[in-house]
Amino acid sequence: MTRVRFYKLRSSLKIVNDLDVTEETTKSDTLWGVRPLLDHVRQGCLSLPRCDKVCVDEQIIPFTGGCPIRQYVPGKPNPNGLKVFVLASPNGLVLDFEVYQGKNTFRGQRLGVGAAAVLRMVESVPTGTYVFFDRYFTMINLMDAFLSKGLPATGTIMKNRVPKQCQLPGDKQLRKEGRGASVTLVRRGPELAVTKWFDNKPVLMASTVYGRYPEDICSRWSNKDKGHVQVRRPAVIREYNDNMGGVDLCDRMLSFYCMSSRTKKWTSRVMMHFFEVAITNAWIQYKSDKLLDSPPYDDSSEDSEEEYQPPTKTRIPQPEPSVRRLGARHMPEMMDIKHAMARHT
Repeated sequence: MTRVRFYKLRSSLKIVNDLDVTEETTKSDTLWGVRPLLDHVRQGCLSLPRCDKVCVDEQIIPFTGGCPIRQYVPGKPNPNGLKVFVLASPNGLVLDFEVYQGKNTFRGQRLGVGAAAVLRMVESVPTGTYVFFDRYFTMINLMDAFLSKGLPATGTIMKNRVPKQCQLPGDKQLRKEGRGASVTLVRRGPELAVTKWFDNKPVLMASTVYGRYPEDICSRWSNKDKGHVQVRRPAVIREYNDNMGGVDLCDRMLSFYCMSSRTKKWTSRVMMHFFEVAITNAWIQYKSDKLLDSPPYDDSSEDSEEEYQPPTKTRIPQPEPSVRRLGARHMPEMMDIKHAMARHT
């Protein structure tokens, strides 16, 4: 297939028949051109088994052309594109998503876009699921709403969103105590713990299930010592780091074999993105099923006590001298000389 023919076919891809879509639908839903595909992929995500810990984060569909719902999100690898709110497991499995179409995407919510997005994402998770999100979403009212739903929540929080009655020590005081210093203030009824941890800079966490204890030791890089140092870490930081990176992990897997073809049609870019999401979910499920079906390792066998012998390198047989120069093939001759140069014989 020629390049011109390929691009012609790609520009003609359609998910729906334009004549079958009513005018009311086109006005109320900007994504009407790809809505059947989004609904089909989302139903596949909703049918996946739920785990006990999930995370909510933003995902960007890279696109720099003209699009009525294109967003700019600083700090992302691809800041320009269509913003998608994603619910994912810690291993990168996408469990639910919602493409952001503006302030009217989540109607009937008074807590803001971020809080409304998180509440929309957790509609499919069972009670008792631990939910993690970053500081864009975290608010005290949202944490209380999650607690009333029976969903323990944890997230980083902005300094200006911490209640004024929560008197945490200043940054200078924690800096004097040294790297790894932390303090936790707990509110009773409804339960909420706000933890401040000093690493390279202060980190604020809000959680309805985790606090400072039990602390552990983590390895952190020190610019002063030019090496890794051991730093005390609160329990809420450990749990957040272990379970928050699901969406970022999905983005990384999508970037390995992405359909990176330039196009001026944002609908084509959206279609390619969600095809990749479906493929990535299928790959994660395949790896999980393969791991469960693998036979258990038996270390009681006699072979396990023997010293491991690496497999021997198979030597490629040399061509027969009678046929090595037959016709125009001129097959190479195997030499035992190191750094031998190829030559014509």
